[in-house]
Amino acid sequence: MSNSLPDRLRRAVEQSLGSTWGGDVVLERGDQGGLSERQHVHRFRVRGAPEGSPSSVIVKLPRPGDSDRVLFFTEWACLQLLTELSPGPPAPRLVCGNVDEGFLIMEDLGSGERLDGALLGSDAARATQMLIGLFETVGHMHAATAGRRARFEAILQEHGVKRPQHDPHRRQTAIRDALDRLALRPHQTFFDELAEIGGRADSAEVEALIHGDPCPDNCQVVGGRVRLLDFEHGRFGNVFSDGCYPLIHFPTCWCMGRLPDDVVQRTVQAYRQALGWHEEDFDRGMTDASILWAWTTFASWHMPQVLSQDHEWGLATVRQRILFRFRLVVDMLERQERYPGIGETTRRIHEILSARWRDVADIPLYPAFRS
Repeated sequence: MSNSLPDRLRRAVEQSLGSTWGGDVVLERGDQGGLSERQHVHRFRVRGAPEGSPSSVIVKLPRPGDSDRVLFFTEWACLQLLTELSPGPPAPRLVCGNVDEGFLIMEDLGSGERLDGALLGSDAARATQMLIGLFETVGHMHAATAGRRARFEAILQEHGVKRPQHDPHRRQTAIRDALDRLALRPHQTFFDELAEIGGRADSAEVEALIHGDPCPDNCQVVGGRVRLLDFEHGRFGNVFSDGCYPLIHFPTCWCMGRLPDDVVQRTVQAYRQALGWHEEDFDRGMTDASILWAWTTFASWHMPQVLSQDHEWGLATVRQRILFRFRLVVDMLERQERYPGIGETTRRIHEILSARWRDVADIPLYPAFRS
């Protein structure tokens, strides 16, 4: 369905809601041209509907392209699963949808405060509270969806969608190529340790529904609770891939600054308690995921172009991010006395890149924590 036909979209949404709510529904557009300048997301206000209906809904359409169709139905499956599992889900409730017309209808969470706004503001206590709230929500979601992969896959199958298979060799190939370009010979156990970490990361013992992009702008405070938005990259996978975000500092996010150590510790502890994981396994899982993010973003996302030029990405440059995360991993492994091959190789690549990029400044604190 084309966004250039808002009246047709409105009528189709009214029909779907009428079938779901059991009565006539009349809507009016609540935005001009899409929410937050996104042409595929719209708010509709409810002018008439059966008693007990909400005052507005959000309608989302797939963007053009086969990959965007996968992202659209991935979000549908995530929202449907979370709505089925909980009367108070960590995300917008899925109301209904129309596969043939190509839209889904979800709960409207309004225009509440987002974590990116708090981190870019001046209230450290508020930013800390919201950050902790975000990862409490993430932890509760992981705990609630563990063991539910079959239902998630069934929802995707109902829509004729099959997600691309994970290739465990792609990451190692990219890392080998990156090391070769820097003429760096890794420690003899480096790739064995990476394979060990990757094997645990792919284990069903640590999998649940993960958001895939739990960033400061993908959440919102609703009724005193932080709820997650935008599940297009959701999937079943290693819970620590989400959980380590405050520890490795938001690897997929434009809104990336440095967090105070005590804030990181409090946030990680809140996530652990919400997840309900054993301490020793939890610490290793968080370390493993942090290593994978640091090396994957460097080798698979930013190499080789970052060697010839840097560029701004939100609050920090790419080179700043690479050096910062490698330093985090080195410090982490020195404290824990884990993975000597990864520790030595990460330290050496950090030294090589630091020498090449002498003019790269340290990443500053988020504005909320600078005073």
